[in-house]
Amino acid sequence: MASQIPEHAQILVVGGGPSGSYTASALSREGLNVVLLEAAQFPRYHIGESLIPSVPTWFIDAEQKLVEMGFKHKPGAAIKFNQFKREGYTDFVALGHTNSSWNVVRSTFDKMLLDHANPAEQRCLNKRV
Repeated sequence: MASQIPEHAQILVVGGGPSGSYTASALSREGLNVVLLEAAQFPRYHIGESLIPSVPTWFIDAEQKLVEMGFKHKPGAAIKFNQFKREGYTDFVALGHTNSSWNVVRSTFDKMLLDHANPAEQRCLNKRV
């Protein structure tokens, strides 16, 4: 990660979580001069580990990295909204064998996305501003 905040950038992204990492990746790959600022040191603890099938569409060439990390493959999900209702099930792969997702460790997943969003030509800073 870079150590100095640059004086100029076309795009400044604040936050290196999944949304910030995605935004920085997409804009950088379009040839824009992107600087991403993140206050926390990654990996950092974060709640949320169950991805849905639409998530891989915004990985921007990072899906193979996710597969290689060995996260648990998830072909469907069970959802229970409260204790008085029966759970509902959804079968992701019913729409095709590639329509599935993963259960991830968020700290590891978020760091993978941030590292993926930080190629040599892009500047990513861990600083409080």
